[in-house]
Amino acid sequence: FVVFDLQHKRSTAVWLQTYLLVSILVPVYYSSGVGKIGYSGIEINLSGKWLVPVMKATIQNNYSSYPQMASFVLQHKSWILPIFSLGNLTFEIGFPLLLMIMMTSSRFYYARTLFYVSAIGFHITILVMMSKNFLPSVLLCIFGLDPLRYILALNKIIQQRRNGQQQPDSNNTIQQQNTTTPIVAVSSTSTFSIRCRDWVRVGVSCYVWFMSLYIPTLSQVAHLLGYVQPTRDRDPWFPFSEWKIFANPYKPNFLPSFCLMLLAYALTMYTMTTNNNNSFCWNHISNSVKKYIFKIKMEKAEEEEEEETTTTIPKSPPRRSR
Repeated sequence: FVVFDLQHKRSTAVWLQTYLLVSILVPVYYSSGVGKIGYSGIEINLSGKWLVPVMKATIQNNYSSYPQMASFVLQHKSWILPIFSLGNLTFEIGFPLLLMIMMTSSRFYYARTLFYVSAIGFHITILVMMSKNFLPSVLLCIFGLDPLRYILALNKIIQQRRNGQQQPDSNNTIQQQNTTTPIVAVSSTSTFSIRCRDWVRVGVSCYVWFMSLYIPTLSQVAHLLGYVQPTRDRDPWFPFSEWKIFANPYKPNFLPSFCLMLLAYALTMYTMTTNNNNSFCWNHISNSVKKYIFKIKMEKAEEEEEEETTTTIPKSPPRRSR
């Protein structure tokens, strides 16, 4: 019902890719990084000690695709594990924050591409040394990256360079554009019309994004207020999880993690309220609400005009019968 026009409208494909990135991947990775800081502490995330039991478990249970790589990492854990841990924090916390900040920027496309390429490399590294459980995430990242787009763009550049010496006449190109792309006049009412599927897209995006960040935030608050012990988690698992992946209790410190969640909410609210046209995800949500308000105002204005016309027209006096 939401994406039935996926093959006919490019805007639907753009919404689907943006929904995958902003409402699913960014909250999941960000909540995972924040959970590691909250449950394990900042010190162990900087030193990389939290990776030692994970690597040992993968070797003992034969989870790794190449156990030799995992054993090599453990032999040189003094300098390899800090690099891996800092890379993990950069990917799970730094890149989602970068996407939230650059959502209203014209260079958001480059940040999105960098995120997907890093995500694919991140999960391939996990596949080689730790586990195969995150292999479906690679497929999602490939779908979001859309490599066919770059192949088609490269093919177009090659064709333009081959035909660069043959420049067509400007008058013929203008005439061809006028014949192939007719100008259609659009009224204000059709421009601001909202369909049911638009509201479904907006509702699904907002609900999934809000719940993906609400569950980890509620857990941070429960630990800070003392309702839950620091060494125990508060994860309902259904319908949304806390996403604390590999976050084992070491030295819990939930104040920095709670501040990071507040920062995510603040950046998202800024993106939703901005008037920049480049924020094609949250701007779609705000524009849908604005269209609905504009439609209500137009209906009220038409009703007031009808009432004014009915009151200003003088009534004809009654005719006397002869």
